[in-house]
Amino acid sequence: MINFDFNFYWEFLLRNPEFLRQNVLEFFRSPFGIGGVLLVLLALIYYIFNIIWESAKKDMAKTLLLTSAGMQMKDEIIKLLQKPAEDISLAFIMTASKPFQDLNYVRVDLDIMKDVGFNIEEVDIDGKTEEQVYKLLEFKDMIFVEGGNTFYLLNAMRKCNFEKIIRKLLKLGKVYVGVSAGSIVAGKTIQTADKFGTGTDNATIKLKNLKGLNLVPFDIFCHYQPEYAEIIKQKMPDPKKRAKNLKILTDEQAILVQGKEIDLIGKGEQIIV
Repeated sequence: MINFDFNFYWEFLLRNPEFLRQNVLEFFRSPFGIGGVLLVLLALIYYIFNIIWESAKKDMAKTLLLTSAGMQMKDEIIKLLQKPAEDISLAFIMTASKPFQDLNYVRVDLDIMKDVGFNIEEVDIDGKTEEQVYKLLEFKDMIFVEGGNTFYLLNAMRKCNFEKIIRKLLKLGKVYVGVSAGSIVAGKTIQTADKFGTGTDNATIKLKNLKGLNLVPFDIFCHYQPEYAEIIKQKMPDPKKRAKNLKILTDEQAILVQGKEIDLIGKGEQIIV
């Protein structure tokens, strides 16, 4: 780190007041004046460089895998690992599944994780404080957010300030894996959560603010089938806005975000309706 000794510069001026009585132009033409200007410029450049570098580090550290069907993308998840699976600690956030009675999809993901060899801790963020949730997640390598009721999940996230927590963890190099609801909440909004406009999933929670965590600059539509195309068009009539603001996933696809790079992975072409 560069160290600028401004104290020396200031003490010199106090000991030599004649410099201050010089014509301003003459002062800046003097070796001492030129040196001072250069020091200020170097300090400014160093300050700007540090801001840019810190911003770049944050972007480089950000890794998310947003899936439609979770551990069905097992091979892609394994590719993200920088050490053996048995050395990976994974927080399995199952909060979104709590309103459901049929939890077979949760058990499927857990069974595959165990087969892969992850060290798994099931975590429920509902009813916990920001400090409690952070302590549960801070030493985990991967934050796996299971699917379920998107409105219920987002409501629980807001109560514990999860957005602040996950942004901090992403900067530390943790990996966020979302499944369905866990992917949708990562977007700009969760308006795609209610596919058919019935409002059933939001009937109890009654969320009015559908703003997501905004970890990615788009919305996510999961579990796409061809018959959903017309529903998507009704929800987002402008084709330009759909192309820019919506990512559509089948159960065999995922969005991989690494820094500023955003890629569609899995089987099939990008879906545009």
